[in-house]
Amino acid sequence: VERMLEFLHGITDEVVKRDIVSRVSALVERFSPDDSWFLSTMNRIFEVGGEEVEDVLAHNLIHLIAEGGGDGNDELRKIAVRSYVELLQKAELPAVMLKVISWVLGEFAVTYSELSHTQVIDMLCDIGF
Repeated sequence: VERMLEFLHGITDEVVKRDIVSRVSALVERFSPDDSWFLSTMNRIFEVGGEEVEDVLAHNLIHLIAEGGGDGNDELRKIAVRSYVELLQKAELPAVMLKVISWVLGEFAVTYSELSHTQVIDMLCDIGF
């Protein structure tokens, strides 16, 4: 998976990039050792894959986070909120990733005690689709 993600960085052909994003995400979904690794790897796929990431992949990620991961607990949600707060500090993120981030922060930002509700709302407003 790591080598495929590295290879994905240099691809400029949209069709090839979309195909590799699809294949890597299928591998990640199938062979993920734990929810934390799954989430961080999917975030990298979204960042590197950019606009070639299909909406169904975003839907699957949102669904997993909504369920709380394989264990059904809040740990994955907390990890997701923390990682998405950090990702929002980056200058530019793909639109499909911003949709996932917006939904996750809107639903589960209350699990992140380091931010007030006002700060979360400000962060979401600053996204500027």
